[in-house]
Amino acid sequence: MMDIIAASAIKELRHLIASIISDEKSYNVPGVCARYSMAEGTGDEVFRGKYRYVLSRAQALTPEKLVQVAKALHAETPNFSLGEALAAIEEEGTEGISELTRRRIVDALQVRSLSARISQLEFLSQLWPISTMRPPDGSRNVADSMEQYINYELFLSSDDEKAANKPILEALGIYRVSQSQFFKFLEALTDPLARDIPEQSALVHELNTLLAPDRFRLNEVGRVSGAPRYRVQPFKADSTPADIDITKTLAGFSVPDIHERWDKALQRRATDPAAAITSARTLLEARANGFFMKLAQRITMTTICLCFIKN
Repeated sequence: MMDIIAASAIKELRHLIASIISDEKSYNVPGVCARYSMAEGTGDEVFRGKYRYVLSRAQALTPEKLVQVAKALHAETPNFSLGEALAAIEEEGTEGISELTRRRIVDALQVRSLSARISQLEFLSQLWPISTMRPPDGSRNVADSMEQYINYELFLSSDDEKAANKPILEALGIYRVSQSQFFKFLEALTDPLARDIPEQSALVHELNTLLAPDRFRLNEVGRVSGAPRYRVQPFKADSTPADIDITKTLAGFSVPDIHERWDKALQRRATDPAAAITSARTLLEARANGFFMKLAQRITMTTICLCFIKN
């Protein structure tokens, strides 16, 4: 977290804390405030306005204490807006995914379904509270909630629902959401519950190519029923500039197997360098398929091996 929290972020936290706690019954509000180390007042004060009651106590907290209260409240009563506000504070001043990269990823998703296994609506509802979110500005004549707006966009694109991906994601604020929320979105896109392995592998490689300039990538972190699960992680300390160049070069080939071999080589480098070099060499030396011959002409053995040799 940054040392100095922006005044606008503090104001937003106070508002969200007051909004969430004021949803409680009036007679419960003083006790809830006391539970979160805020001053307890009288019942008469609460009945004059729950929101104002909580807000006045939140205003008495230091920024550090306010963040502690917000985290405790979010842990007990998860709230999307509060989670985003806390994430924005935590991520302030850190290296992250640029808006340009986010836009490139959204553009790439215009030719893919967000999920091949479940409906778009079900997929998105696992990531955003779409039933309670407001629809985008200018759409009140067609929708009263984000869920209705998404259904409207899907209806307009009924011949090809992939065409609705960009307007839906933009309505959800995909370019502005916290980095942690954006990463959750990418991890859900590549989850085995969203798509089968061949398509999953191709999508992971495509996303890694787009994430590489910001020095992030989707790494395999486990398996479920034999299918890999991925998490967005920063490039490891032993990564080299050649990693990005080779990843971009491989993006020109559509055979998922090549992407899997390269990803395995990168992941093995830190724990088993010898196996990583073997994987890279196998990648280049395969001659049975003309595809690999073309690849060998474009990437030299020297370049590949240099990625796995530490100075």
